[in-house]
Amino acid sequence: PVNCKLPTDADPHNCGQCGKNCLGGECKAGKCQPAIIARGVKDVIGVAISQGKLYYGGEGVTEADLDGKNAHRVVTGVAATYLWGTDDAVFFTNVQGGFVTRWAHDPNGETTKLSGNLNGLSGIAASPTHVYYTLYVNPDQGGGIYRFPLGSSADAAQKLKVWNHAETVAWA
Repeated sequence: PVNCKLPTDADPHNCGQCGKNCLGGECKAGKCQPAIIARGVKDVIGVAISQGKLYYGGEGVTEADLDGKNAHRVVTGVAATYLWGTDDAVFFTNVQGGFVTRWAHDPNGETTKLSGNLNGLSGIAASPTHVYYTLYVNPDQGGGIYRFPLGSSADAAQKLKVWNHAETVAWA
């Protein structure tokens, strides 16, 4: 990269190696330090990365550059929590209505509800083939981890594990 001079132990644009950007954080001893990327944001429960952008929930879904700059709301009218990003969409739960929701980068903020009202809906993740979600309730009320095929709805969900107050789920 241009303008990369050794040593790279304090350069936030070339931290520890040429081209490694700390995205607003400091570089100390060749390691990027944590950085605050959003101030004054209320009730954020989830963050996600999709198509090279940062997304966070709360009152709607907000899109920002990876360093938190140029933030603007892309989905309104929902209480978005527990976000998960894929190459082509951002999935989130709307705990006020109990909905699993998908936003496919529609410029008008249009979303697709993938479930009806799910009591205790909490975490969400997506793989190339399935959507996973959790219900944060007692097992006798359905608490556990579920999945359904991508392209279908939660009506086709399969319970993978009974779990008392399952909150988050991830796909690696």
